[in-house]
Order: sequence, then structure tokens, then C-alpha cells
Amino acid sequence: MFWQFRLLRWALMTPGFSKDDCQGWLEKQPRYAQNATKIANWVCKQSSLRNFSNDLSTTSQVKRDWINQRFNEAWRLLRNPHGQLANPSDTTEVTSEWQEAAATFLIHFYDLFRSESGLPAFFFQRSRNQKYTAQEFLDAFLSQNDRLCVCPVCDSTAYFTILHRKEGLSVYTDIDHYLPKKIYPHLAIHPYNLIPLCHSCNSGVKTAEDPLRPKAREPYRLDEIWLPYRHSGLSTSLILKIISDEHPFNFTPFSLKSDSTSTLNISMLNDLLSRVYHIPERWQIRIDEIGEKLFRRIRDYIRFMNVETDDSSAIIYLDELLYLFDQEESSREPYAIAMMWLLAHLLISPQIKEPFMEEIKEWQQKKIQQTEYMREHGKRIRLTLNNEE
Repeated sequence: MFWQFRLLRWALMTPGFSKDDCQGWLEKQPRYAQNATKIANWVCKQSSLRNFSNDLSTTSQVKRDWINQRFNEAWRLLRNPHGQLANPSDTTEVTSEWQEAAATFLIHFYDLFRSESGLPAFFFQRSRNQKYTAQEFLDAFLSQNDRLCVCPVCDSTAYFTILHRKEGLSVYTDIDHYLPKKIYPHLAIHPYNLIPLCHSCNSGVKTAEDPLRPKAREPYRLDEIWLPYRHSGLSTSLILKIISDEHPFNFTPFSLKSDSTSTLNISMLNDLLSRVYHIPERWQIRIDEIGEKLFRRIRDYIRFMNVETDDSSAIIYLDELLYLFDQEESSREPYAIAMMWLLAHLLISPQIKEPFMEEIKEWQQKKIQQTEYMREHGKRIRLTLNNEE
């Protein structure tokens, strides 16, 4: 990643550079001397780097400050992914041709990374003899995040699929930037700014908004905007507000409001998700599906735990179900976070709780008949399959 900035600094000091200039410089770098010829050939084909080098509309010091500022941001983010980018409101604007050329050069590394050709092996140390591709990045991500089974943004669907390619079956996903590459080109290939998302979040609904810079507000800190509803302890820092119509089980869009004792800026998190990924508006559209999924989970859990029909017993087990959504199924089960917030609302809303608990009692009264039917149905399936074998 930092190789990009070294090339920019060298090009800045070598206007009108030639292949021999580049190769001579590389041969003095122990890390790249062995591949100096290959790298020099590649560098001389990069028109954006040459345009940056040859642009004399500003002083070298201004360009150097621009490069150093972005290098320091990238380095700071690598050392502390929950830190703060330096003056994002002052450093991200691309306003001149040389800045546009530099941004194009930086983003080109991401384009190579996503292409089948990948980042060439000669970019790396001598110990590496093959290209680096998005597939290799994804394999490493899956290995380190084996608990993540759903899209880390929308929480609704798997974020990868299986495709058949020349080499056989392989895992594929969209790898997107959380901080947009057009606004933050110096982070286009940064490992902490690349995140596998489902296709809908990456291509269908994501806006061009800058997560760090809301309109008419002070810039956010990086640790405030990074996958915001997955903050540790967020589930205990919320009071869920769901707008209900006259029917107690027909829910319309829900929103979040902060508890006065919370240290998290919940309104900011809600604003961010809505601006960039249209959450929870997208959950709102699927509220019937989420509600049905939640009620099936409640019925199954109550049946399995053999819950008594009194309210106090049912509440205890529903609290356990809230724990499961929050601690064990979050990131693994589709809509676990939405179901957790929805169930919490059912239990704390006075106008909803009473009819909801009555519904549970009816489930319990039908439990014996349902259990006998389920056993008989399951037995028929088992015997049918056994006869076919």
C-alpha cells in the first residue's frame, strides 16, 4: 500500500522521468532492486503518474505536503483502525488537475487488485512469487471472520456466493470501500477500508455520501462511523421506537432513539446508516418477513423450552431469546439485530405487550395438539424416505 506514496514522491522529484531514471532509482532500493526493470516498465506506462509529475501549476512543496498528509492518514489508520483521520474536511477535496492525476494513480492499484490479473508479483518482496488478488484477500477475510455469515451492513443476507470458474468452484463477493475511493483515493487499497458486502449494499443502494462528513455537521470520528450498529454494547444502549398502527402486530418503520444514560450518539449512528445504506428503511420494507421470522423463532423456542402459560415464565424465556439474538446470532443469523430490537419493543410497549402475551398463551394451549401432529408428520416423512432406500 505505501509503495504508491513512494512512487508519487519519486515522480514529484523527477519531472519528465524516463525508464532509465526509474530503473536507476529502483536499483538503489534493496526491496525492489531485483525487479527494477519490470517495475520501471510498468511505471512508465502510467500516464496519470506522468501527468502528476509534469504538472507545474503549483510548487513541489504543496504537492509534497499533499502526499505526506495522505500517507500519514493511511499509516495512522493502519496502526489504529478505530482512530481519527486528520482533518478530513480539509484534506479530501480534489480540486486541481495534478490532484486528479494523483488520485487516478492511487485508485489504479485498486482496479488492479479487483482485476483477474491482480497486483503484479514484482510489486512485492522477493519472498512472494505470485500476484495478489481480491480472491486472496477474501480468503484471508473469511479465515479471520469465520463467525460472520451475513452482510455486515444490512444484516439480512449472505455476503458471498459460490461461483464456477476455470479453476473450479470459488467463493465470490463484492469488496467495497466503506470510505468512498473517489473521496479518499489514498485509502482505495487500504486493508481496513476494504469490506466484503452483499451485492445489494455494494451496488444497489449504497449512496455516494461521505460517512465522515454529514451535511451541516461537524465531521465524525472514524471510530464513530465504522459499522456503527455493531458497536460493543450498542444493544443495551438503545430504546427502540417502532411506530405501530391500530393492529398490534402490524408494524411500520422503526427508528432509534438514545437513552439519556448512553455514551453512544445513537441519533448520529442512525443518521449515518440511513444516509449511506438506507438502514433501517430497507428493514422497514421487509418488516412483514422480519416479523414472521421472529414469531416462528418465538414459537419454536417456547415449544422447545416447554414454557408455562403465565406471563412471568414467558418473559424469562423471551429475555433469553433476546440474549441469543444479541450475543450468539448477531452476524450469523439474517436479521438477528432487527429481530432483537423488534422483540424488545414487543416486551416494553404497553399497548403491544398485553395482546402479545395473550398470543403466546394461545400458542401454549395449542402446543399439545401441535406436538402430536408434528411427531406424526415427521414419522411419515422418515418412513417414506426409509422405504425409498
